[in-house]
Amino acid sequence: MPAYDEIRAALLGKVEAAQKHRDDPPENESCTCLWVIVPLLEAVGYELRDIMPQAGAPGGGYPDYTILPDTPHTWYLEAKEWKRTLDNAQDPVQALNYANARGGRWVVLSNGREWLLFDNHIQGVPPVQRVVARANIDSPDFCEFMLALSKPSIQTGGLDRYAAMSRLSATLEQELADKDGPLVKAVCNLLRKKFGLFSLQASDVVAYFRQTQAARTPVPDSGPGMPEPRQEPVPQAGDAISLEELRALGRKVRGNKPEALTLPNGSRVSVDKWVGMAFEVVKWLAVRGKLPPLPFRPAKASPSGWEVGRRRWLLSTSPVHENGTEMRAREIDAGGQPVYLNVDYSSSDFVWCLCFLCEAVGESPSGFAVKLMKPVG
Repeated sequence: MPAYDEIRAALLGKVEAAQKHRDDPPENESCTCLWVIVPLLEAVGYELRDIMPQAGAPGGGYPDYTILPDTPHTWYLEAKEWKRTLDNAQDPVQALNYANARGGRWVVLSNGREWLLFDNHIQGVPPVQRVVARANIDSPDFCEFMLALSKPSIQTGGLDRYAAMSRLSATLEQELADKDGPLVKAVCNLLRKKFGLFSLQASDVVAYFRQTQAARTPVPDSGPGMPEPRQEPVPQAGDAISLEELRALGRKVRGNKPEALTLPNGSRVSVDKWVGMAFEVVKWLAVRGKLPPLPFRPAKASPSGWEVGRRRWLLSTSPVHENGTEMRAREIDAGGQPVYLNVDYSSSDFVWCLCFLCEAVGESPSGFAVKLMKPVG
């Protein structure tokens, strides 16, 4: 059994190799398996004899791969070609049929780029709702996802812990974003009994969790074959700083300018103004169909006191605000439909509004990193 540090080193090399296929995609499903999926499985500790292709599942067809067959740790992987999207109802049903036929628990669906982990012990809901974790080869948490699927992790219960923590994270993120939800109300009622918090509002609780909790899949406690908890780097002079970290800095951002923006897929663009940075963030969301219903504006005041009552849109399909005044705007092409970005903001307000926009569409602000021209502080 390879040591953990050897697994991580091998995995990082295979992930880097897989990312190169973004520009030269595998031509079909077989190529995706041979060039991407199987090498990643080998990197996390599986020998070829642990990976059984086309192993028949009575009454449930044939999974592309049965992993660790005829052991207490068997799981299944259904592969799709690189270009196929996994956001449909058909593929999860097909993948889970194999687990249903054999009473298995864990099923992975992957096109090489996206990896979805299903827990078939979750019953009474459609297959698409049994996803307990998902990762993209370009995401910072992809290695943690694959290490949770590693052979030593599977054999020591690490995947169970990872899935439980991932499910908990997703549930808490959803519940703590709802100011009218029972969890936020319970927290608010409890805290109001504390000295100095009698006027606390549910919206304050939601804002606190948005600002302080990293929107990422948590890493489980370390165990045999499992990764050590990831340490978040402290931004240094010249380092890229995430939108989440910039929001926490508030007005300290003022007087500074962006130099470059790193997007969630790892690509980097040069920018020299906050308007350009905001344009690139909105364009990245737009081309992926992640814009909210338009027109759109944040639901509460920004750090400088920008209020909803001023009736100014952040994004709109026409360059006119709700109060009829003309918008100082920059046009973005969102799949043939023009979207107008309001450019009348300070640097700190831009950061705050973009964080709110990302959270409104389920995208982590931490995925966007800005390199500033000079240190903050």
